[in-house]
Amino acid sequence: MAPEVRRIVNDLLKTVPMARITTMVEQVDASIVPERLIATLSGFFDS
Repeated sequence: MAPEVRRIVNDLLKTVPMARITTMVEQVDASIVPERLIATLSGFFDS
């Protein structure tokens, strides 16, 4: 599906470069990495 999305966006927005296509799940997972790390470390040091 990514190649088709890339082609459509390229056709509509020729001046907007697309470096990487990711899913919403990947975006959310990447955005909460710091919170997960702090929660893990807090649990580790609390014991």
